[in-house]
Amino acid sequence: MEYELLDAGCFRGERTVPFHSHEGAELIYVREGKCAIEMEGRSFPGVPGTLYAVPPGIPHNQTHMKLTETWFCRFRIRGKEGGMEWESCFTQETGCDHWIERWFGDVLELCSQSLAYSGDGLIAAILRRMELLEKKDRREAALPEHVLSAMNFIRENYASQITLEGLARHVGLSVSRLKTLFHEIGRAHV
Repeated sequence: MEYELLDAGCFRGERTVPFHSHEGAELIYVREGKCAIEMEGRSFPGVPGTLYAVPPGIPHNQTHMKLTETWFCRFRIRGKEGGMEWESCFTQETGCDHWIERWFGDVLELCSQSLAYSGDGLIAAILRRMELLEKKDRREAALPEHVLSAMNFIRENYASQITLEGLARHVGLSVSRLKTLFHEIGRAHV
């Protein structure tokens, strides 16, 4: 699928952005602060790393709880009138994903230099990354709580020396039980 980047920009402030809609779809990335976007009769809270996807023509607003910075870009699918690959609004918690933030920043830079036509591939990359993050979230949601806790501990402390004993103690399991859980998960995902 080919995308056409229409424009991009940055909002920084505390004021409410009133209801509006766009011809193209819009991605809104919360860079800092706290906000909520209301669309389709629902309110979606946002913190740094939240990425909103708004289909074309959907009225939405943006309310800020404090000083907030959001990045936005609008785009359409080339050769496709009206329809999008997603028909309703959704949010994706990216955990301040390095690639999403980097690519979104590149889109802003290209648009600031009147080079929006060069950002089409970045829109495709951002949407694909959102898909991958959503699949990862679904897979992780099916994991046992102790395994998720261990995985988060490893992510947060990867630069430190982590021992199996320390990890088991952190999640409240014996070493043998933690090994068994990871072994069962590995076998289930092969």
